[in-house]
Amino acid sequence: MSEIEDEARLFPEVEGLAAALAAGTPPEGPAQAVIEPPRQAGGHAVGDVRLLYARDVTIWPRLGLVRLADGRVPAHAHSASRLRDRPLPEAPGSAPRIPRAAIWLGKGACRNYGHFLFDGLPGLTWLDESGVGAAYPPLAPPLAAWQREILAMAGLPAPLIRREAAVNVGEAVILTSINHYLQRGDGLLFAAAARLGRPAAPPPPPGPGPFAGALYLSRRGVWSRVLLEEARLERAILQGGGRVIRPEGMSARAQAEAARGARTLAGPSGAALGNLIHLAPGARVVELRPSAVDEPWMAVSTLALGLRHEVVSGSAPLAAPPLAARVKTLPRRLYGRQAWAWSVDVAEVLARLAE
Repeated sequence: MSEIEDEARLFPEVEGLAAALAAGTPPEGPAQAVIEPPRQAGGHAVGDVRLLYARDVTIWPRLGLVRLADGRVPAHAHSASRLRDRPLPEAPGSAPRIPRAAIWLGKGACRNYGHFLFDGLPGLTWLDESGVGAAYPPLAPPLAAWQREILAMAGLPAPLIRREAAVNVGEAVILTSINHYLQRGDGLLFAAAARLGRPAAPPPPPGPGPFAGALYLSRRGVWSRVLLEEARLERAILQGGGRVIRPEGMSARAQAEAARGARTLAGPSGAALGNLIHLAPGARVVELRPSAVDEPWMAVSTLALGLRHEVVSGSAPLAAPPLAARVKTLPRRLYGRQAWAWSVDVAEVLARLAE
């Protein structure tokens, strides 16, 4: 079993590391540098991103995991915490070797829309803007069409795609932002949002109605956390001049364009609310949050981007949801994934949207 250790034990701090890597003059041994220091903001711990450098490592692109030459694993990736009780997947003996690479994408960001925007994109933006990415090509497994579209929207170069389960790398750069930067986003997130072309100010209301300028992100096409009143809520928003979209059936560009036109972004907790990255400073996010969800990412992200964040609390998972909800969530429950039904006060949500 590989030994998982904190980066402080494995990587001594080296002043000017980023500039040296960008110039092609790396240190002789492992090194690290802080590129975004930790701090407190709004009662939350934010920032804390480090640049790591090591030679002769094995990388699992789909996991965002790195094993050093001596077998130790830096605890930089969220996936690493799950390896404390089981061994790291073995790299095949035929794993190819490449001279240099940068790791910016973790396991969650390989599939999840929100994690890609908040854990992956900020690191890739930093690699591009610091010049380190030119010397150490960003590595990634095959990307989905929506991921490639986001990179194109941000004007970022296509990463080096590797289909193998594991790759041996002569010199590797690792960004610790892949470890749930979603929960501590700070300046790197602001830079990524700027690359995506967020507007400078919220647009004027597009027309009459109490909900004009509001965009509701529906989860009715998602088989998890079923909001029982969602159809009724959507009808009321539409009747009041607001917009309702189903993000899972839209391209990344279409989602971005819809969000840029919103003064208020609303919806249940989930990855679709990651579209707040496209809102103008001063816009508002109204999050419908079931009591079972308790994560700081919305508060942290809206703070970093200069947005107003409001929460409408909902019920706990219902012990006896309606039959239709049980049927809808059955596919996810069969796979042991999160799937339940909950409820919210529609009148309270509408009152918030009308403010």
